[in-house]
Amino acid sequence: MRIKLFTEEFIEAFGRDINDEYAKLYRTGDKQALLEIFEKAPTYEADIPFDFHELTTPNDYINNTKLIYGSLRELTPAQASKENLWFTLANTFYLDYTLKLLSSNDRTKVKNALFLKTKRDQLIQCISKYWWLGYLLYDEKSDDPYELMEFFCAENALGKAVGFFSSKLTSNKEIMLGIVKGIRDRQDVIKNQSWSYGFINGHFNAVGGVKVLDMMTQEEVYQETLAFIDEIVADPLMIPPTQRNKILRR
Repeated sequence: MRIKLFTEEFIEAFGRDINDEYAKLYRTGDKQALLEIFEKAPTYEADIPFDFHELTTPNDYINNTKLIYGSLRELTPAQASKENLWFTLANTFYLDYTLKLLSSNDRTKVKNALFLKTKRDQLIQCISKYWWLGYLLYDEKSDDPYELMEFFCAENALGKAVGFFSSKLTSNKEIMLGIVKGIRDRQDVIKNQSWSYGFINGHFNAVGGVKVLDMMTQEEVYQETLAFIDEIVADPLMIPPTQRNKILRR
């Protein structure tokens, strides 16, 4: 099917009134009132093929990522950066899911879950986040392209994603996948948590002072990640005392 998107003007006006008029409808789960608003909203047909599948529970990042990314694999990153795509999906096809997520939340959380103004918002907006997790962690070179996504999303997916993917370093997908793969293959000694990703990012920022990181292959980043993890395991004093228990397994 093709998606009919709400116009940018409608979304902008809705956003201006969200706190005073509409946030309460999400918090109380008033689906009928929202449907009446959106049925009258101006739309246009977008040239975006879409295969709809119901999402599961809000905390099921692995399956929801597969469903959203699989349904919209043909999107380009530029298309996926558009606010009206995700606002429309959250309030039409996925309105039941959105209400399940937002019932009883405060106004700020409602607004953050619906709108997409910055790059960081791509990983916070309630539907957009699943596409970006899929896009960033889908490894076409692997026999199981979703394997690294499943590992990454198994623990504290959103907390890790916002920090890790916001780094300039991880704008290079080969670097990012190499780091995730390295942590996965040393998960017996290092935790799959945001502290680990942040600390290893810091190491690669230092490496960037002597190497051109963008010239490194995924395999080279992977091997560098393994070597660095082995180094800090052998010498935990390299890690600040307040972070050791958050990074290393004991």
